[in-house]
Amino acid sequence: MLLYLLDLAGIAVFAISGVLAAGHAGLDWLGVMVGLPASKPPSQ
Repeated sequence: MLLYLLDLAGIAVFAISGVLAAGHAGLDWLGVMVGLPASKPPSQ
């Protein structure tokens, strides 16, 4: 049981760190879920 709880805690920490890294990389919430960058207007 303890090993299972530690496994779940590790998954949660990994998921949180991934979301934080995606936020620093400029992904929006949909991009975090799908893995796509946020749409930006074309530069002129």
